[in-house]
Amino acid sequence: VATLLLTILVSAMLLSPNLMEDFSQSALATLASVSNIYFWNQVGYWETAGHLKPLLHTWSLGVEEQFYLIWPLVLVALIIPLQKQAGRILIFGIAVSLLIIELLSFPSETLFYLLPFRFFEFFVGALPVVANLNHFKFIERVSQFYRTNPFFYDVLVMAAFTAVGACALIFDEETHHP
Repeated sequence: VATLLLTILVSAMLLSPNLMEDFSQSALATLASVSNIYFWNQVGYWETAGHLKPLLHTWSLGVEEQFYLIWPLVLVALIIPLQKQAGRILIFGIAVSLLIIELLSFPSETLFYLLPFRFFEFFVGALPVVANLNHFKFIERVSQFYRTNPFFYDVLVMAAFTAVGACALIFDEETHHP
């Protein structure tokens, strides 16, 4: 909200009336947690007009907020009743999500902006939580492993930094998602 308020103030001073009207619509979409859908209908992320949209970065917040509305339903409907199969359910969800993306021909903007094509990312993030019925013991074991194997931890950190850096350098508008 603070970012949105500051962006509204600065935009009111810098944007033309036409751009301010468009900005107002994007601000409302951001407040309603649907900015990803709004920007999906407006412009591709890499298009030149994107730099005239001060709230374009909020598309990812829209995806997250929509997921967090759905995730409790998934927990109640599948994960909690089927605790012993929770990991398998998530792996199945990851596979189905990736298969849908690869087998069906959707425009790259659709794959980029909309939640159904991001499920696999959220499910990968949920895997450690459900990897063990007693997930606190799982986290404790992972933490103990890192403490007793500092070299592995350093290698993992460097690999993560390298992967993020490589993505920042080589991804462009031609990069297929995911």
